[in-house]
Amino acid sequence: MRLIDEVRRRGKAAILPVLCTSAIVYFGYYLIYGGQGLYAYARLRQQVEIAQNVVKSTAAARDRLAQRIALLQPDHIDPDMLSELARRDLNLAQPDDLVIFFYGRASNGPAAAKFH
Repeated sequence: MRLIDEVRRRGKAAILPVLCTSAIVYFGYYLIYGGQGLYAYARLRQQVEIAQNVVKSTAAARDRLAQRIALLQPDHIDPDMLSELARRDLNLAQPDDLVIFFYGRASNGPAAAKFH
């Protein structure tokens, strides 16, 4: 009888520390591995960084296109841009130009080359 009473007494005394330890372990686990935990936060930061890089590269491409479009305004056409477009779209060349053909790489035909 004495042994059973001692186990009951110590068991009652151990309930609170066991529950507190269990709560700490539970919340600690979800703090690290949960849907809004530290690993999820790190993944989201990485995705944000990738998206910011995409935005920067897209903005740079947009700026390059805006510059090219500005050169083709109806009231002021840049002669170099007009020459570049005519050569590319109409497959034209000057008599002293060196022409290099890229077969199978361009979408406008076998003799079309891309200008950048």
